[in-house]
Amino acid sequence: MVLTFTIEFGWYVPKITVLKVYDCTSKLLLLDLGIVRIGMWRKDIRWALIETVKNLAKNKQWLVENAPAVRVARKHAYAKGKAEGTSQMGEELKYWKTQAIKHYDDLQRAHAENYELRTAIRALKRLDLVPVENEK
Repeated sequence: MVLTFTIEFGWYVPKITVLKVYDCTSKLLLLDLGIVRIGMWRKDIRWALIETVKNLAKNKQWLVENAPAVRVARKHAYAKGKAEGTSQMGEELKYWKTQAIKHYDDLQRAHAENYELRTAIRALKRLDLVPVENEK
């Protein structure tokens, strides 16, 4: 496995970022360490970037002519990802709400049963039908 490292200097919040590069199987790893950002590039990401730069160098007007289309495609892809994430989070939220309601109902049932048993024990103690042992 061939890795390429890039080092950038600047002010960065310490964090680790993993980026998915379009049309590549591996991911780009960025380590922000305060004043240094270290990027770890795998071979296929590096070649995808090189091919993109070569193709743009061959036809310099392509980016200028297609900039609006690129912006629209990026906007649509972002909206699609956001919609998928929102729907997935909504489904998970519904699931956890149903679980919470189910557990709350079980807890209420247990409290009611506990209350009934305590009242029955008190009533039996009043009738002296249950011998009381070691009451303090």
